Amino acid sequence: MLEILYSLALLAYLYSFVLFVRFFVWRFQANRYFWNRKVSISLEDLRFLAKREGVGLPFFTVMVPARNESLVIARTIENLTKLDYDRNSLEIIVVTDQKERQEHENFKPVLIEELHNLLCDPGFVPKEIRTSGFFLSYVITKLPYGQIMFQCMDIAPKSDRALLRGKIERSIFEFCNTIISGRPADLSTIYYGLRRVMPGIEDERLSQVVTEFLLLARLAIGKLSERNPHHTSALKRIEIISTMSGGLPPMRAENIRLAELDRLLYREERPTIEKLGELYDSFFLTTQQVVEDCIVANNGTGFRLKHSEVPFDFDGEMGGKCTGESVKSTKGRALNWAFGDVDPQTDMVVFYDAESHPDHDVMLHAGRRLISKDPPEIMQGPLFQVRNYFRMGAISRIGGLYKAIAHDWYLPLLIKKLPFVGGTNLFISWKLIQKMRGFDENSLTEDLEFGCRAYLYFGTKLAFLPVKSTEQTPPTIAQFFRQRLRWGSGHMQVMRSIRSYPWRDTAVGTRKDFDQRALSLWWNLTLTGPLEWVVYQLSTLVVLVMDVILLLNVFGAGIPGAYFSENPLLYWFLLCLNIPYTAFTFYCYVRYDEVFDKTFRPLSLGILVMDLAKLLMASFVVFLLPAPYTFAAILSLFGKSPKIWVKTPRTAE
Repeated sequence: MLEILYSLALLAYLYSFVLFVRFFVWRFQANRYFWNRKVSISLEDLRFLAKREGVGLPFFTVMVPARNESLVIARTIENLTKLDYDRNSLEIIVVTDQKERQEHENFKPVLIEELHNLLCDPGFVPKEIRTSGFFLSYVITKLPYGQIMFQCMDIAPKSDRALLRGKIERSIFEFCNTIISGRPADLSTIYYGLRRVMPGIEDERLSQVVTEFLLLARLAIGKLSERNPHHTSALKRIEIISTMSGGLPPMRAENIRLAELDRLLYREERPTIEKLGELYDSFFLTTQQVVEDCIVANNGTGFRLKHSEVPFDFDGEMGGKCTGESVKSTKGRALNWAFGDVDPQTDMVVFYDAESHPDHDVMLHAGRRLISKDPPEIMQGPLFQVRNYFRMGAISRIGGLYKAIAHDWYLPLLIKKLPFVGGTNLFISWKLIQKMRGFDENSLTEDLEFGCRAYLYFGTKLAFLPVKSTEQTPPTIAQFFRQRLRWGSGHMQVMRSIRSYPWRDTAVGTRKDFDQRALSLWWNLTLTGPLEWVVYQLSTLVVLVMDVILLLNVFGAGIPGAYFSENPLLYWFLLCLNIPYTAFTFYCYVRYDEVFDKTFRPLSLGILVMDLAKLLMASFVVFLLPAPYTFAAILSLFGKSPKIWVKTPRTAE
């Protein structure tokens, strides 16, 4: 009986390897039919094609929903304004939520009062958790920056030094928050961050600035830990980084600076409520503030940049009304509001997330498809969600790499049999959006729901656009799981919705055609959804169990020793099957290295090697990757699926 179980496990293990080999079949097909057919095109080429066809350049409206995205939205806008396209044929709309501004203003008087009391009475214990961050920002403004500013004299004119100091203060604040939150950080985090703040500074001067930067960050966190012992671990962590950086003097050797900092914090004249309000606004930026600053900086010199703010009481329907009562926020609701700001001459609306960085030639390729004889109504490009690779945990890294390779090789083929619409790097005809009355404001995955509804009612099929966009993956396993759980729950939600969509006279074909499309779509969603998730879950679990058994045999545990002793070649063959898995993971790392944000790449070769070693965990943790989807299917089975849309957290850029 035991041998039968081992034989079944062996077959499942080999079947898992067959599933893995499918990747290379997909690679061949994707390259042959999609990626190898991508042609180089310039704006002049596109203008020539448009003139030959007797049409104008297609007009695009780029839409970026952004709530609580102040950490990333500025770089996204900067990247979008560099798109290679005619400036009069493209507009960018950033969609924010009024609730974010309201939350910012509601917390403002509370935190200002608590910080004021804290500075007047060192024994005061704040009630709000955010007061610690506000106190940290105040400490940072009081740090002695003389040494750093001295090193920057050559790169910053006197008139620009106040602005430079503000950027350095912001950098220290973000670095301290990274340390406090426990996110990955080392010397390279500071080095590359300062390179961005101080372009052109000499390496020798930069190394001195890094040393001083670390010292000031230690002073700031030291003061914070004095007021809140909960942050003592953060102080220890930054001292470890300081030691690894080349041996900064211990904190006790900085008594003079500490005394000066204490004088500035507690014995100097107290700041007024107005000054603390200015400090609050400068350190705790809203997405609205960042977007409005970008619009001012743009000054009408590039593409038209718009800001659309969703009212807190908007009902969520395209062309809907304000109810006077707060309505839950979803991505679909925000987009439906912003459709009211779309330019009437728009041909296609393009959707990107708040941290999306598409290739700069994406509009040229999309425009070329629209000028063709059979222009698609929906186009979907691949997403490589690994840009924040060096700020992710091990599981998020492996999951991000495998997700990227799936979009690279599998997505082009998936689109041929399923209207799989991702919410970003997505192009939809403006006329189709109007016919469809926008997105479903209650859907957890409004993108997939839209694609399925468009296929059911209008027979709309997708076209693959072979131009990538890079994004982030949630850095922690909890955030990673939550995001994938929402995707899986949204998939199950769409499957339930399909069975309840009513036939309408506006649908393409007869009612029988509609029912056949609905049945075919539901079956394809089942195959690529819960059925596929369960198969992958069981397969990866078998891989894990077999790997553990094989390793135990290496160390003489003898499980199942007798079975393998009779088949030594089989044993070594199975053990060697792990090599392709591991090699493939490292191949993914090399393949997508070009899209990693190098700001946080480790400077030390030793740390970089340790980072790479985390990829060796692939065959042992891969069973966790389909787990959120499997869990979503189980929750749906018992009617316990999440009902609330939860925003994906970002890492600062």
